[in-house]
Amino acid sequence: MRMYFVYGLVDPVSHLVRYVGKTTNRVELRYKRHCSGADGSTGEWVRSLPQPPILVTLETGEERALVMATCRAAAVWASAAAETKWIKRFRRTVLNTRFRDNCPRAWDRLTNPEGCGL
Repeated sequence: MRMYFVYGLVDPVSHLVRYVGKTTNRVELRYKRHCSGADGSTGEWVRSLPQPPILVTLETGEERALVMATCRAAAVWASAAAETKWIKRFRRTVLNTRFRDNCPRAWDRLTNPEGCGL
């Protein structure tokens, strides 16, 4: 079974979590991509920093389908639910808006799981 990793990038100046991401690959590879400034979701922010962001692992788990969905994906995955939980926790400071904006119905199911079978 594949493992997932939910990670945060912390601003080295303000010490705020500014980005939450997930990967089923090695976290170090994603971190290097973010630090290169080439990542579309964090590039501008990372290039503005005096030093690279601090990487923190927020959660790890086993990737599995939680429920079937109809919004751009065949299923809501455990990693998506975990990432959404952490984005919601840091919603005042994170740059993440892509998932919420791309699929509001799936976002609502993940952030308000009561009655959704999650």
